[in-house]
Amino acid sequence: MPDRFRHGIRSFPIQHGTCHLFQDRIEIERHDLLGRFTHGLYQRGFRQASFLYALLAAGFSLAGLVSALISNYFLALFFGVFAALALYTQRTRRNISFAPVISRDSIQEVRFLPAEAGLSRAAVEFWFMEGETRMRRRVSLPSLLHNGAEIADATYRLLREARLITSEP
Repeated sequence: MPDRFRHGIRSFPIQHGTCHLFQDRIEIERHDLLGRFTHGLYQRGFRQASFLYALLAAGFSLAGLVSALISNYFLALFFGVFAALALYTQRTRRNISFAPVISRDSIQEVRFLPAEAGLSRAAVEFWFMEGETRMRRRVSLPSLLHNGAEIADATYRLLREARLITSEP
């Protein structure tokens, strides 16, 4: 993947969109339905992904309650376990953000996570301060089927050139 410049903007492809590196900020564009949904939530003041986990837990709890009312206790237990799992995930992952724009001044650390063959795809984690909270924004890169190894190498070099990554993976 060649290093792309558009009006001084460096960019690289991500799993469902593009990440643009500006001098003062980083913009993450997602072109899928979930990306537009989370961007709309972020615009309305929902800064953390914990809202989505709470919504999921509420849905599972409602499904479990309905199942218990119709005396299907197996399904009630099934949905109860998933509701508890969603609440646990909400608690343990409360520092996850879906911020579409990250100011470079607020960035504390950028980690490049190389792909593990057969297990995961390469990703970039941006650790930044939002108010008093240290937040994490993870951006997955394209898979091996979409030239993922080449894109991951070019992305790593681009982030090194932009002086965002200071340590080796």
